[in-house]
Amino acid sequence: MTSENASTRGEDRLIPGIFNYCDAWCERCEFRDRCRNYAFRLELEGLPSDTNLGSGSQPMHGNAADAMDLLKEEAEEFGFEPSDFEELDPEELRRYEEEQNREVEDARKHPLDKVTMAYLDLAGRWLEGNGERLDRTIRHLQSQTATHIDGSRLADAREVAQWYMAMIHVKSHRALLGRSDMGASYWENDVQNDANGSAKVALLGSEASLGAWATMAELLSDERREFLPIIATLYRTTRLLQKTFPDVRRFVRPGFDDGSRP
Repeated sequence: MTSENASTRGEDRLIPGIFNYCDAWCERCEFRDRCRNYAFRLELEGLPSDTNLGSGSQPMHGNAADAMDLLKEEAEEFGFEPSDFEELDPEELRRYEEEQNREVEDARKHPLDKVTMAYLDLAGRWLEGNGERLDRTIRHLQSQTATHIDGSRLADAREVAQWYMAMIHVKSHRALLGRSDMGASYWENDVQNDANGSAKVALLGSEASLGAWATMAELLSDERREFLPIIATLYRTTRLLQKTFPDVRRFVRPGFDDGSRP
């Protein structure tokens, strides 16, 4: 097979946009060899790839000025007007910034934003304050044949909780910021929009985290009640996500939800 054919085959394997609504946990993702972002990351880090991704991870050349010149040459094809390339009007820019600030402020006042921030605080303080305790318990469980699996479960639960802890708030906040654009004409439909996509990442992360905290409560059963505020706050997060974004589960993430195979 020629290198050109191999490159084409690699490009064909890539799933367009799969990285837009994932949890960014490449090491655990079964689709990583079909993701352009992962291929580019491997190249940046100088690591070999399991799959020939061809030109999908070629380094970028040129600069923004070159890109703008090219876009101006083909402006009509993409529906741009000459005025679109003029300097932004200061007054128009001021109004845009004010609108953006209002949207951010509205998002911060929303119950979902508050509860995810509360979860971030509770989970962060617990994990930071119990790091040595977790290490000690994991080592103890893994040192004995009868409890080795439980030690691995506990280690995994901590890793899951840590990974999604901040992401739940960040993705929920992004979803709230996108509510006003959910019905915009540039989206495929009223379900397939960025707000629902971001909310789905937050929801799936919340549900994975619920499982993680339940595992920690099981294996650190001497003080199970200490986990209740964290679990309750996280449960409220899942409820508010589904209440605020009723179509969240209907959103189809490229690759993960459309029947694609790794």
